[in-house]
Amino acid sequence: MKIIFDNIIFDLQKFGGISRYWIEITSRLFGSNECFFFNGTTDRKEYLKVSIKESNIPLKLLRYLDFQKKLDGDIFHSSYYRIMKGIKNVVTVHDFTYEYYRKGLAKYLHSYQKKRAIQNAELIICISESTKKDLYQFYPNLNTKVKVIYNGVGEKFMKIYDYKTFNSRVLYVGDRKNYKNFDQLVNALNFTNDFQLDLVGGGKLTKQEILKLGKINFKHHERISDEDLNQLYNTAFALVYPSLYEGFGLPIIEAFKAGCPVICHNGSSTVEIANDCAIVGEISPDFILESLMKLKDLEIRKKLIDRGILEAKNYSWDKCIDQTHKAYKSIL
Repeated sequence: MKIIFDNIIFDLQKFGGISRYWIEITSRLFGSNECFFFNGTTDRKEYLKVSIKESNIPLKLLRYLDFQKKLDGDIFHSSYYRIMKGIKNVVTVHDFTYEYYRKGLAKYLHSYQKKRAIQNAELIICISESTKKDLYQFYPNLNTKVKVIYNGVGEKFMKIYDYKTFNSRVLYVGDRKNYKNFDQLVNALNFTNDFQLDLVGGGKLTKQEILKLGKINFKHHERISDEDLNQLYNTAFALVYPSLYEGFGLPIIEAFKAGCPVICHNGSSTVEIANDCAIVGEISPDFILESLMKLKDLEIRKKLIDRGILEAKNYSWDKCIDQTHKAYKSIL
């Protein structure tokens, strides 16, 4: 089985859920004589020592084009909705954020490219049942084979301290776009002096965001290692993950594995992933504050932490890769 991987996501996204997924897949398969890697040479050399450049076509155009090289192979799997003619295509669908929340040309181009990838795929991998449900909502007449394969969680996330060890810092991980509901957390923390805020990732804070943060004592970790993020999870009062929509919600599982209580929204995949291991509800400043107050109760903290650690055992990247490899074989 000869698999051709298109790593173009590494040229499009420095950090994020999709690039994390692709890093885990490709780094585990790297070195196999059945796998060949293209693109993604700009910022991921620490993961892939050898990745062949596909074309000299500018990235802004190449990202929307079919794979340019003509190669013999059994399977083509692109990291971001591209197809290769004359070969069996596999596509991983992470979410439908563009379809639900974007407008204008960006939405049109993304949706058109995704539609072509889905329509030309022999196999569609969805990262959650929630994403699979959305897939059939947008493509109700789809006849392609669909497989749900959950993301994993990194080995570097682990519980270090007991449940009584925590500070007063609330943790927020990821992007801060509108649907991420970051403003609701900011509004909540501006009502209290009990908590500080650690922000991880999401790019530089804008002047508007800094103004909204107001009196909150915050620290922004724009780039951070998994080891340092694990330390933040271990000492945080809680992870607040208020996003209205996610295809998976990787920080939830990372927090569970590290023994960090989670507060999240009761919609999309977050309910599926959080299960009964988090405080889940309709996100508002009042709900966030009430949930934080609940977590001052050590008995409640311990119960949620214990449930989260147990739940996290259901997710591993090795399991994800094993299921992905079996899914490849199922279409040959």
